[in-house]
Amino acid sequence: IFPKWNLLAAQEETTPEQIAGEDPCVTSVWRWDSQAQQWNGWFPGEAGVLASDLHTLAVGEAYWLYCDEGGTP
Repeated sequence: IFPKWNLLAAQEETTPEQIAGEDPCVTSVWRWDSQAQQWNGWFPGEAGVLASDLHTLAVGEAYWLYCDEGGTP
C-alpha cells in the first residue's frame, strides 16, 4: 500500500480492520455502492465504529484505501 490513495480489488473476503492491522497507515476504506448511489466507508478507532458503514470487503469488489505517509509497498 502506497501513501495517499490506493485502488484495490479484494482477493479474499476480509474486513477493513484486518487490512489496517496489516498496514497501520490505512486511515479509511471506501466503496461506491452503485445500487444505492452512495459511498460506504470505514474509519479506525472508537469514533470510527459509529461513523463506519463498511464492515466486509467482498472478493472482486473495488475499494479505495487511504494511507497516511509510510505504507508497505
